[in-house]
Amino acid sequence: MKNSNHHTARLRRGHSDAEWIRKSENPQITARRQGAALERDIGRLWGAFNDGLPPQLSTTEQGLFFVGYYQERFGGKPDKDAGGEPATDQSDVEE
Repeated sequence: MKNSNHHTARLRRGHSDAEWIRKSENPQITARRQGAALERDIGRLWGAFNDGLPPQLSTTEQGLFFVGYYQERFGGKPDKDAGGEPATDQSDVEE
């Protein structure tokens, strides 16, 4: 939404980098019309969510996702700054 607000505002002010708008008969009016049409369509889409956005993951599930993501991304890789082996938890390793 943040990016769409920025870009539709630019269009409403008559600015566009789109070649098809620049080549139109009156680029400023075309850009303004496109900005207004996009805002209208976005408003209609948001209006369709009567009960808010549907939850995809619970708060707990989101937390587990982030833990898993960082484990996959950084777990088991050597720490370049430490110059050593990857950190491992040895508490449950049998001797």
